Amino acid sequence: MQEWYASPEFRGCPFINAVLEIADASHPVHQVSVEVREAIRTHIRELAFDAGVGNPEAFSQQDLLLIGGASLMATIEEAPAGAEYARKTLSVLIDAS
Repeated sequence: MQEWYASPEFRGCPFINAVLEIADASHPVHQVSVEVREAIRTHIRELAFDAGVGNPEAFSQQDLLLIGGASLMATIEEAPAGAEYARKTLSVLIDAS
């Protein structure tokens, strides 16, 4: 994430941006963004399960929260530091499981 956030082409998470720009939940772009987020969360949950994380469902939501927050931080601050904060926080969550 840090490399992506540091890239001059970075303009925030395209899925978050799409949902914010198109608030109509019935719009196809909004729906695709939600579906992609769910697919990413499902993949994270499966990886967490395979790794023996105590509560893969909660972990997948927490990880997406960190990713979204780090993306927002990178967008607002125009700096990639949020990726490192998210990584460190994720390590705490993994250790706690």
